Amino acid sequence: MIADLSLFYKGKTPRPLRLFKREFWRGYLDNKEHEKQLLKLVKISASLIGLFSVVIAFLFPNIVDLFVAAFTVMLILAPATFALLFSKKPNSAAAFYSIVLGFVAFLLVFPFLPKVSFVAGIFISILTYFIVSKFSK
Repeated sequence: MIADLSLFYKGKTPRPLRLFKREFWRGYLDNKEHEKQLLKLVKISASLIGLFSVVIAFLFPNIVDLFVAAFTVMLILAPATFALLFSKKPNSAAAFYSIVLGFVAFLLVFPFLPKVSFVAGIFISILTYFIVSKFSK
């Protein structure tokens, strides 16, 4: 950071800020083939996002249910986050498996009990974190 500040003093632009300079993007913007590829990529990604949004809208016609589902999926991250913040010896493998298995448990229970499926996800997440952290050192 001090090196980047010294570059300001010398009149040069630090590396991360060079992305915002016009000269950096000029080579890409002047190239017509790159512009065609970029337009094709934007069209495909916009179509996929739109299709995904339509599918989600049909699955969750009530916006409140959609918000509840989104919040409960985020709650699965809480046990691993708190364990990594407050643990004396944080374990990244345990956190990873905790999040993955908690999310899988949430997805398996969600079709049957959508309002309380986060309980299974959090329970599996907590259990997985403690088991994996116990056996991996």
